[in-house]
Amino acid sequence: MSAVHLEPLLVGTPFEDCFIVAYDALYHGNNNDPTLLLQKLEEASNQTDPIIIDKTSEHLHDEHSYWGGGRDSDLSRDASHISGLNKLLEEYKIKNRCVVFDNTWNDTHWNTWGIKHIAGPFYIWNYIIERRLKIPAWNHNPSKHFLCMNNIHKSHRQQVIERLHHDNCISKTLWSYRNTCDSQVFTSPTYIDQATGKFDQTANLNDLYNDCFYTIVTETDYTDKNIEHITEKTLMAILHGTVPIIVGVPGAIKLCKDLGFDMYDGIIDNSYDAVIDNNERFEKIMYMVENKSAEKHLDKLRTLLPTRVLRNQLLLTNRQYWFDRIINILFDKSKLLN
Repeated sequence: MSAVHLEPLLVGTPFEDCFIVAYDALYHGNNNDPTLLLQKLEEASNQTDPIIIDKTSEHLHDEHSYWGGGRDSDLSRDASHISGLNKLLEEYKIKNRCVVFDNTWNDTHWNTWGIKHIAGPFYIWNYIIERRLKIPAWNHNPSKHFLCMNNIHKSHRQQVIERLHHDNCISKTLWSYRNTCDSQVFTSPTYIDQATGKFDQTANLNDLYNDCFYTIVTETDYTDKNIEHITEKTLMAILHGTVPIIVGVPGAIKLCKDLGFDMYDGIIDNSYDAVIDNNERFEKIMYMVENKSAEKHLDKLRTLLPTRVLRNQLLLTNRQYWFDRIINILFDKSKLLN
């Protein structure tokens, strides 16, 4: 989401006249070259309006996450970290005038760094509402148990695919691994359509989701603590009517429920979501996956879902609902401008 998408949400709110730094567009949209971002921060430092740091297309990581970095890291490595952002805000002497808009729902790290912060359903607005995605057709007769698509290499993603092989679940899984990794268990890269070398996103996504009952969502983050969030990966599983099993940070399922989604309790055991220890949570998830792989008659199981699936789809694509929810958050957080 660039500033052009954020500005309409601010009209008529206390944040309407803020100076917007479109952090994601200027940094990630510029091939992670910080030049344009630094120019905008310099511009922000030369005016007196309150400042919005627009991180609504992505989210910031803690300083110990996969992306590396810390307080003394080079900007090119840690601009995706809360610590890196803090460094920039202090360098340009604008920290006390800034409010960060992003998709992490736990304020622990933000409070640690003394950065004002607003969380909202911006991923939903950006990836679903602004793209005007429609409710897709839904298949009642999937041929596979699981869908597991992986793009960028991360250790938890590699471990999931290796475990699916080890537990003899891989034959019941449509899977991909776009990047290379050092696995001794599977070949990478591997594509959904290995014959043509097509990556998932060039295929008909609806066909892939429709052919599977569950989606094993290997989320962006797994080990970050106190950063509760979901990304478009979880949202797409919900939109396409599969049952999500989220290999992500603790609290992802709870967040989905807080946003109003049915996470299919009774179909799956979501108790893994509350397990803080990363290894224990992983084992609990993969044990459930192994058990689910033994399920037969997926078509009959599918008959239990239509009403629940449609309710989620209608909620996820409800523009007015998410607009109102964001506006209410902005008014509730207006005190941050003081």
